[in-house]
Amino acid sequence: MNMRLKKNGFYECAYALCVVKSAVFPMRRRERGNFKNLYLLGLGGNLGDVRRRFERFYRVLQSDARFFVAQNSLILKNKPFGFLDQPDFLNAVMLVQSSLPPLTLLKIMQRAELRFGRKRSFKNAPRTLDVDILYASAKVRACERLALPHPGVCERISVILPLGEMKFKRGLICKLKS
Repeated sequence: MNMRLKKNGFYECAYALCVVKSAVFPMRRRERGNFKNLYLLGLGGNLGDVRRRFERFYRVLQSDARFFVAQNSLILKNKPFGFLDQPDFLNAVMLVQSSLPPLTLLKIMQRAELRFGRKRSFKNAPRTLDVDILYASAKVRACERLALPHPGVCERISVILPLGEMKFKRGLICKLKS
């Protein structure tokens, strides 16, 4: 992919997508064996200083003993989908280890969204921070509040491109497609 760095910290690239520079995106550390579950989280936002918010969210998770952030993807700037009359989004993917069950993680992530200023008004609305659980190694029954793998995850460029540059245990991306 042909890219060049611009003065504002963004990379200009083909396909109208941009890669955003950050202190902790991308990042990779050796996974730890003392956590029961592996989670793939999708981050998104398009209001305010989203890059800084992603970095703060990473630090909040990393400082919480219930979590170990093993990897962060690049941050991509891309066009919104669904509701189009809004600013472009920044998106990234995180690989997180935790012994928490998926529904408990969902509650914690929704509280984090509120803490970072998320207001839910309508589907695909602009947001300060959106955290989706894209995949969980833990078994979870499908319910109204959580479906895993996340519906439509393999059709979203905002997930596919960051996943492509991350290193995973063999088969994780195949599990996302199932």
